[in-house]
Amino acid sequence: MARPKGATNDPGRRERIALAAVELIHERGVGSVSARAVADRCAVPVASVSYYFDSVSALLIEACRLVLQERSRELDRWLAASTPETVITDLAALVVRQLTEQRATSMIAYELYVLGMRDDGLREVSAASVNHLRHRLKGLVPPSEVDRVAATADGYQMHCLFEDRVPTAREVAVILQAA
Repeated sequence: MARPKGATNDPGRRERIALAAVELIHERGVGSVSARAVADRCAVPVASVSYYFDSVSALLIEACRLVLQERSRELDRWLAASTPETVITDLAALVVRQLTEQRATSMIAYELYVLGMRDDGLREVSAASVNHLRHRLKGLVPPSEVDRVAATADGYQMHCLFEDRVPTAREVAVILQAA
């Protein structure tokens, strides 16, 4: 059967290209992402990268979207059974998980997140992630505390990525409770 007109030969190519960018960011940082490096990583012509992404910025936005969507899904799974009584300890445990088992993903997320200060597209994706955390906290913490708890969890996690020692869930919970 013939392929429909305009159908791609490789329907997963766009996502593979974006995932290759994520891998490069993980290994060598955002500065290592170029059309050539990404094409080499996923064994596609450089023209394919340019076909799907009109700029490195557009590629970084998609990489950021992929990473932050996964973190949002993880947040949803983690807090699904939380109650107002358990949300701080549950969120603290998630922060520790993201600092240990998911450290590489957390580093990528924050590296892209910080780039959002200068790039409107990245800012939009990063803001959506921050708003997702706020949304998940609504109904679990008092409305007047939502922004404070979200900012504390986010900021403290980023701060901890600079440290060699990972705090315990209890230590994180104390910080979050103080917020």
